[in-house]
Amino acid sequence: MKSILPVSVFFLAAAFVVAVQPPVRAEGPLGSWSGAWLENDLVVNTDRHYTHGTLFSHLFHEHVDGDGSSPDRVASHLPAMGLLGGFSRWGVSLGQNIYTPDDIRATGLVVNDRPYAGYLYTSWHLIRRGDLGYDKRPVQDSWTLDLGIVGPGSGAEQAQNTVHRMRHFEEALGWGNQLQNEPAVNLKYARVFRYSSGTPGGWEAQFLPHYGASLGTIFTVAAAGAQVRGGWNLPENFGHRNIGDLLPSTGGRSGRETSHWSALFFATMEGRAVAWNMLLDGNLYHDSHSVDKQLVVGEFKGGATIAYRAVSLTLMQVVRSNEYDNQPSFDTYGSLSLGVSW
Repeated sequence: MKSILPVSVFFLAAAFVVAVQPPVRAEGPLGSWSGAWLENDLVVNTDRHYTHGTLFSHLFHEHVDGDGSSPDRVASHLPAMGLLGGFSRWGVSLGQNIYTPDDIRATGLVVNDRPYAGYLYTSWHLIRRGDLGYDKRPVQDSWTLDLGIVGPGSGAEQAQNTVHRMRHFEEALGWGNQLQNEPAVNLKYARVFRYSSGTPGGWEAQFLPHYGASLGTIFTVAAAGAQVRGGWNLPENFGHRNIGDLLPSTGGRSGRETSHWSALFFATMEGRAVAWNMLLDGNLYHDSHSVDKQLVVGEFKGGATIAYRAVSLTLMQVVRSNEYDNQPSFDTYGSLSLGVSW
């Protein structure tokens, strides 16, 4: 608790500073953006639990609301919840996550640890941004449909052990105990707000609170949290995200920028209420190994982004509280992402 208190005070102070500033309206439409993420726990010399994630994402250029484009037509049928006049766009992602128990040398079932599991999926995003009618505060909504597979069909065993052989690491020997093949379907919604203080295109600080939920065969959760970021020439987006976030990273560069360079630091805190997590609760339709999950999970993320013209590079460290009973310690892993906009 003592270690969390200074971070909490920092978040509250940042929220107060930026909340009293005048709102910034959404500007012109952004172009296309593509990003790639690699996440791994080897940065802290572990090879367990959420041990690796890979994600490739592409967002198509934005359309002005009312232009009759396909994202505009679909967005018009979704609840606006106060969001007025802005831009909408499609996005698509492809990802693979790998999960193992702590002891990857054991060939038998490790009964007191999480199951082996692989998750291969594609995501379809509809992202809409604008401002709130009552205070003109910039806001972004995202709707995401995940379709994929959990089990041997995900290719997680082959992916992990191929990399281990190439790097002369010990292979994981317990994949015979992994979750069985089952389809993955998840629908996610999230909203994020942006409060800004400083000079657009110069030194600036932002507070980005968010909330969202996921419903499906893999994750059924509700989440809320916030990101604080500050630096030079902040991009016209709604914060940097990692693979497991309910919010997709939207990338893009601001039309207001006055410098080719951009550099910033950020920190995010989030809490999740977990009703279902197949990767811990086990298969939905088959008998499988499972553990008793924690109903509330907290997460802290911190990192930095540097960008030059259209290219951005982000390094992030993630610390996640215990996800299941008898978990010996918090999990931590590193995230590296590269984005290009045009």
